[in-house]
Amino acid sequence: MVAYYGKNRSAIVYTYSDTENLYLYFNPYTGKYLKTENPKTDFFIIVEYIHLYLLLPDYIGKHIIGVSTIIFILLLISGIIQWWPKRRSDIKRSFTVKWSAKWRRVNYDWHNTSGFYISLIALILAITGLTFTYEWVGDGIYKSFNFGGDKAAETKTPTIDTTTFKSNSATAIDKAFIQTLKLQPKAEMFFVMIPQQKGDIVSTGAYPHTLRYDQQSNYYFHPSSGKLIQSQTFDKKSLGLQVVEMNYGIHTGQVLNLPGKIIAFIVSLIAAALPVSGFVIWFGRKKKSKKVKP
Repeated sequence: MVAYYGKNRSAIVYTYSDTENLYLYFNPYTGKYLKTENPKTDFFIIVEYIHLYLLLPDYIGKHIIGVSTIIFILLLISGIIQWWPKRRSDIKRSFTVKWSAKWRRVNYDWHNTSGFYISLIALILAITGLTFTYEWVGDGIYKSFNFGGDKAAETKTPTIDTTTFKSNSATAIDKAFIQTLKLQPKAEMFFVMIPQQKGDIVSTGAYPHTLRYDQQSNYYFHPSSGKLIQSQTFDKKSLGLQVVEMNYGIHTGQVLNLPGKIIAFIVSLIAAALPVSGFVIWFGRKKKSKKVKP
């Protein structure tokens, strides 16, 4: 795949092999080679792999992360049920922290109130995170917003007749990219998927904003002639598919630009602190129960 991340940014060629994956950077205007990046040694990519797989093989690590996220969702929902005020007199207390009380009471109040305030956003972040592990979560989101439907059918790429097919052409790839630029003149970010084997089509994508992975428009071209076979602009996609393709932006808060990222960061920070404050509550109750006489 070749990705163009903006007019003032270098183009990146993503290469894959049985032994390693490398990112090659080029000047998109002159074709001059700039540098090679190994994702195994890049700090931010390593952090991403920790977040996705715990640096374990993906088929193991992703399930550990996925199951942990499901447990977090269950704890979040059960925590809201437990927080819910039982009496009218409890309403005010449920929304505030009594800072003048002893530290155990402050910890208890903070755990309840902060958990409530972040619950909705934390739930959205957790569910959107699950789509990176389990495909059925994305299918569920698709069907929820479309009231049914078949995601695989809507995202199915067109096929070509391989009986009369000659060969993949580098010229066809150039034509596909040029046509995409003409079809999306205001777009700021593009990608081109290179055919890997005989019969694979050339697919391109266009995004209206640099480093924003939503509102994607897709185009499919013949790998020999470069002729446009099928197009699927963002506005023509179903609501369910639009939401699914916005998943990354929603999960990271990117959909609301910098304010959204800040909100996602704060919510994630509080969510990471909740198990600590929850453990203190559990440990305190366990210690207290030992002192109670039979």
